[in-house]
Amino acid sequence: MTASALPPVERETVQCGVVEDGYGFPMAVAARYLLDDVSPTSTLIVPTAKTPFPRLLSRRAGYQPLWLADPSAEDLAWQRAQVGDGATYIPASPATLVGQLSGIGLVLNPFGLQHTIAEAPAYGPLMRRLVGPDGSMVTLDWGPTRYPEDLAGLPGIADEVRFARSSQLEPFPEDTGWALLKEREIFFEMPHSVDHVAALLNAANAATLRAATDPGRVIEVGSPVIYRLYRALPA
Repeated sequence: MTASALPPVERETVQCGVVEDGYGFPMAVAARYLLDDVSPTSTLIVPTAKTPFPRLLSRRAGYQPLWLADPSAEDLAWQRAQVGDGATYIPASPATLVGQLSGIGLVLNPFGLQHTIAEAPAYGPLMRRLVGPDGSMVTLDWGPTRYPEDLAGLPGIADEVRFARSSQLEPFPEDTGWALLKEREIFFEMPHSVDHVAALLNAANAATLRAATDPGRVIEVGSPVIYRLYRALPA
């Protein structure tokens, strides 16, 4: 097989309001691209975490059957409360799904691969075994968050940035069974309150942050989301 040239990375910047709780707006932007790029089809979301994608797709005609898989019983229970009985809930990790499902049209990994960096290289080949010949896969991951220079070196914040940089993933190569069709880097300008940034840190690091800045400050934070759309290659 001759490897195809990778598509150019599409980049855009999206301005958000001040973030106080959660990242619903970035997920909504990613969902818009997903719905534009992938026709309704049978869908597997793994891991589900506590993201809005299962509920969104359960209410769109055609993304059926809908399988939701996650090793966390808590996350699956949360999703069941959101989605109801119209989906199938599977307490499993990606590796243990192989052999249980086949012929899926779309696999979605929402904001998860960089959190399982050791297992991430195997994710693509594992999911390729589950999809049909016209299957698609969408992966979404956070890139390194950008903080103001005076805060970027603080304990906790610097650790987060280093982790994000060390766990960046390259696109799956074609020998995994996937061809990369689109890659988008969506940079979200997301101002945070001091309280919201502090809530992301442990108690000691949160105290250091609060001591370093005015409590009423709006912290200019930027986070990129890497959106990749793949099509299955012939087996």
